Amino acid sequence: MESLARVWARYEQGLASAGATLAQRQEMQKAFYNGASTLLAILKTIPDDWDGERGAAVLEGLEQECVDYAKLAIAKYEGQRGKGFGQS
Repeated sequence: MESLARVWARYEQGLASAGATLAQRQEMQKAFYNGASTLLAILKTIPDDWDGERGAAVLEGLEQECVDYAKLAIAKYEGQRGKGFGQS
């Protein structure tokens, strides 16, 4: 079974390889664990008496939110690439 610590360690290696500073990696770690904690809090709200289909629908909805966010982030990056990333 995967652990958050192992997932974070792999992600942090990628950040370090990309040149992220220690301070940037520490801020990313806070965001990573806050996101994981939020996801767990949402999952804990699924009633125990729900059938598998209803629980799966919650997971699918959360997954779709992530996909939608990634698409928007990519589109924003593509739109700003000529201006310099992070510039309006």
